[in-house]
Amino acid sequence: MRCRSVTKRSLWMSVFGLLLFTLARAQTVEPTFAAASIRPSHAIFGRVEFKSGGRLTAVGVNVSQLVNAAYGLTGSGRLRKGSGCPLWIDSERFDLDAVAEEGTIPEHLDNAQLRERMQPLLQRLLAKRLHLVIRREPKELPVYELTVAKSGAKLAEAPISEAECRTSSDCHRVLGDRMQGLRGTAVSMADLAFALETWSDRPIVDASGIPGLFAVQLKPFATLKALPE
Repeated sequence: MRCRSVTKRSLWMSVFGLLLFTLARAQTVEPTFAAASIRPSHAIFGRVEFKSGGRLTAVGVNVSQLVNAAYGLTGSGRLRKGSGCPLWIDSERFDLDAVAEEGTIPEHLDNAQLRERMQPLLQRLLAKRLHLVIRREPKELPVYELTVAKSGAKLAEAPISEAECRTSSDCHRVLGDRMQGLRGTAVSMADLAFALETWSDRPIVDASGIPGLFAVQLKPFATLKALPE
């Protein structure tokens, strides 16, 4: 071991640099769920829901569904069987309930904003509890576009405004399934596109250019698949 002479100025610079480094680390702490519980489930079908105020609930979901929800994987990009993962990520099902720290997720965000804010929290939860490691690789994928028909858009305006959504739980929620049809009291085109992705073999992008909220009622429909070329 060898000692080195350090001037007073360089010592102060070192302390100052250490202080800045400490402050920088304190300022870049990434938010996580304040509390989370994961337990085995006997349900046979599940869905992940990001809820107002930073609450995440999932009943009867497998690990594949959690990963898809955490990283926004849709269509052919979804994690599924044959992806080189163990079989239990599809066979084992869980109930999950988690809540973010107060003030982390603002109230009254729409579905897209909730996903954007809460997906990183779910990613960190999976990394901590399941030791999940993700490697990102750029890849071009085909998508579907939600566009306006030549005959024009036949949409009914929502009975409530975006401002009134702050006190309503019906906003930006698309309910139902492809067998019974979909319905929503006050949803945007982006909300509809995201809901339709559940039954699509590709991601769906809102390219309608139509702003605002609408009351939608979709009849039962088939799974969305590309026609053979």
